[in-house]
Amino acid sequence: MADSDALGSSSADMILDEDAAEDIARNKALVVSRLAQKGVHVTEAEDADELASLLEVVERFETAVIARGGDLMMDEAPLGSEPQPDDHRFVLPVRGFGEGIGTFSDRIVDAMPTDDGAGDAGATVASDGSGG
Repeated sequence: MADSDALGSSSADMILDEDAAEDIARNKALVVSRLAQKGVHVTEAEDADELASLLEVVERFETAVIARGGDLMMDEAPLGSEPQPDDHRFVLPVRGFGEGIGTFSDRIVDAMPTDDGAGDAGATVASDGSGG
């Protein structure tokens, strides 16, 4: 009898694990899609927790832009075109080829506009291509 309980429990655990995996995959695809809409290139092959954290950082950046009078429609260029922002601090940094999500998130935080004028780290690279 103990064997049947163990098998039943194991089977239930496997079903729950499959359901959880499906939920994670579905949520991951949603996060990847939302980041793509914001002009951030990621893939579903990347870690789900890192993707969720990146989305939070991007949304914090956008909130900071709006709080300082920025207009996301003006500051974020359509895919494949060069941004023409009203303020270069309001441009979301571009993820470098092969750049890890953690490093990219840190660059976004560093570039986040603030009331004291800070938040230009990395923005000059995106705005004039000079690299500093």
